Amino acid sequence: MNVPMKSGAVRLRVTNYLAALLCAAFSLLTGTAHAQMPFYHATAQELAGPPGSLIRSEPMVFAPAGAQAYRVIHRSVGMQGEPIAVSGVIVVPPGPAPAGGRPIVAWAHPTTGVVPHCAPSLAIFVFQQMAGLRQLIEQGAVVAATDYPGLGTPGPHPYLVGDSEARAVIDSVRAARNLPGVGDGNSFAVWGHSQGGQASLYTGLIAKTYAPELRLVGVAAAAPATALVTLMGDDFKSSGGKNLTAMTLWSWSRVYGAPIDKVLLPEAMPTVDRLSNECIESIFDILERRQTEKPLEQQFLSVPNIATVQPWRSLAIYATRRVRFLPRSRCSWPRGRRTTSCGRK
Repeated sequence: MNVPMKSGAVRLRVTNYLAALLCAAFSLLTGTAHAQMPFYHATAQELAGPPGSLIRSEPMVFAPAGAQAYRVIHRSVGMQGEPIAVSGVIVVPPGPAPAGGRPIVAWAHPTTGVVPHCAPSLAIFVFQQMAGLRQLIEQGAVVAATDYPGLGTPGPHPYLVGDSEARAVIDSVRAARNLPGVGDGNSFAVWGHSQGGQASLYTGLIAKTYAPELRLVGVAAAAPATALVTLMGDDFKSSGGKNLTAMTLWSWSRVYGAPIDKVLLPEAMPTVDRLSNECIESIFDILERRQTEKPLEQQFLSVPNIATVQPWRSLAIYATRRVRFLPRSRCSWPRGRRTTSCGRK
């Protein structure tokens, strides 16, 4: 029965009630995520083992198309060749694996943040963030979605460092092959967007030498973050560009020890710290970050162009080495030791 709500007081009570239910649901979900944090910490003993081997996994609920999802933590290789742990999510289609195993698609995610609590595997809407997940599952493909190093697992996250991202992508594929229902196939493809586009290109660069037991059959890179020297010189002029520049400076100052005070005004540091501790999961997060970023419109960089200042210029060049640009009408595929990229963003 429909009861007309003519009273503003009644409407207010109903609104408050629904808001309370929504807050309770979010508290339950985020409480679960925070309760998982010990899952992401690996001991020195647990790090011993080959890259891609599983440290632990746990089932997840609400995967689409009847699939079984797992939150995983597996072994990988860090910036200095040291053993590290990397987390992620692996989604396996229902039913037994066919003869020869299932194909695997590695999903490389776009920017979500630069601190551990911004890992996609901790996100409330983790499955909705994996572009094409339902279609891939329905076609029988396993989806391996890495968090990248320093997201989920202890940081700092090497933001926009292609080799680091690519090792995590490849090791997520290795980890997937250890889960039930996947089978013993060795073929995989990789696709990603933005930061994930860069990760995809670098996966194409190193897959043959880093994981000779696997067969990379295709690379799809949407809007890859490649021409970092150009981006660092131009993008900081926009609101979104200031966000990304702030995260890059914050990350690289910790990963490489690059002196952030050579390019950043002291007054801007509190805002950069705040932006670097906020995550990007939805459009609402982007809108919130625009508010956080506003002080940078008045006080941000102490130099006209970061890409002209060392060591930042060398680091940006290093991040895009061996990537060759093609006209936008052509696609990205691995070509021996080089990777071709459509466009420049």
